[in-house]
Amino acid sequence: TYVDLGHPCEVASVEPAFGTLAGGEVVTVSGRNFAPLGAGLLVCHFGPLPVVPADFVDESHVRCATPPAEAPGAMEVRVSIDGYHFGTSAASFAYYDPSRAPRVASVHPGY
Repeated sequence: TYVDLGHPCEVASVEPAFGTLAGGEVVTVSGRNFAPLGAGLLVCHFGPLPVVPADFVDESHVRCATPPAEAPGAMEVRVSIDGYHFGTSAASFAYYDPSRAPRVASVHPGY
């Protein structure tokens, strides 16, 4: 595994990109410069929620389980390979409340 310590890891996408407030959804985070530097150091961070451990897949992918959230909304997803410094992110994970029915506000294009 090659890691460029001069550049932080970068998150490009998260799949799936949504899940329930209960958490526990296993997501695959795609990006670059991921590495397993030591036990417990590779972590995912979902917005202001506590960090969760991540499993190394390869230099471009890690897996982690989403932590529980108190309110619906999108959370930026970032990864740290040293447990302290977090790289950049272009991806988010959206939490939803399964007890509330979705509401469609509009449909485009409106043929």
